[in-house]
Amino acid sequence: MNTRASVMAAFLVVLVLCVCGELGAASVANAGVAEPAGGAEIILSVARCVLITPRGDFEGPCERVEWGGPSFLIRQADGRAFVDGITEVLVEVETPGARVSGSFRRGKGGLIVPIGPLTFVDDCACWVRPDFTVGATPR
Repeated sequence: MNTRASVMAAFLVVLVLCVCGELGAASVANAGVAEPAGGAEIILSVARCVLITPRGDFEGPCERVEWGGPSFLIRQADGRAFVDGITEVLVEVETPGARVSGSFRRGKGGLIVPIGPLTFVDDCACWVRPDFTVGATPR
């Protein structure tokens, strides 16, 4: 299984178990995403990350975690939430510049919640939908 598929599979398993009531909130919070086989986690410091949600906006430094492909995850280095309890956002990119359907956020209590399809917009170098924007472009 390739790196992107491994990351997506880990999120989907946790999400399905949570929705079906197989995992309690504490289990989901500790489940995390396993490091994909064969791919080392690359952590980049990004000076300007953008996260826009219906409940607030964040603009500032963050970490961009990659696994050797176009997919990425953003988080704050100190583990604090960006806005509305969101601590991580994963954007699962199959083809750079294409629409993605695999996007998730980790929120209050560590729960993983799907965001929905996102489209890349060159003007802001970010992934957007009408109610959500995420961007973290390394220099």
